[in-house]
Amino acid sequence: MANRSSITIGRSDGQYLMSGESAGTDWLPPECDISIRPGWFWHRNEAPKSLEQLLDVFYKSSTRNCLLLLNVPPNSSGLINESDFQTLERFSSAIDSIFSVNLAGNPLSVTASSIRSSSFGPKKILDEHMETFWLQCKGSRLAGSSLILARSQSSTHWRSKSQ
Repeated sequence: MANRSSITIGRSDGQYLMSGESAGTDWLPPECDISIRPGWFWHRNEAPKSLEQLLDVFYKSSTRNCLLLLNVPPNSSGLINESDFQTLERFSSAIDSIFSVNLAGNPLSVTASSIRSSSFGPKKILDEHMETFWLQCKGSRLAGSSLILARSQSSTHWRSKSQ
């Protein structure tokens, strides 16, 4: 939470933006706004960011719970440049490939410290529907969930969904 009156675009205190305030009046979802190109606009002599650069921004934004807003400027003909389009296709394929195996898809058990109702049970963590979720009891200030996997798993990447 934050107070919009405490924030000025381009002149806000970075520490305030990183922490907010518990008595804040406004929910401001964090956003990471970048362009696929070095600048915000298309220029013939510039190339799109590399796949490695885009993945780096993706990981940094998602691990900080930010929405990634990727600007893809049109070229002088008003179309998406072919090199930008190919970069976007590689980026999409890389994300799909990296997260293609659901290591937690068939756990031995899923538990939670509190459950609001059976409609919001901890198994909702594992389904593929963005509109379903686990929800702790009303008034719970701290809550957690646990998975016990069927076998030992090793991974360098984990993805979770949250409301």
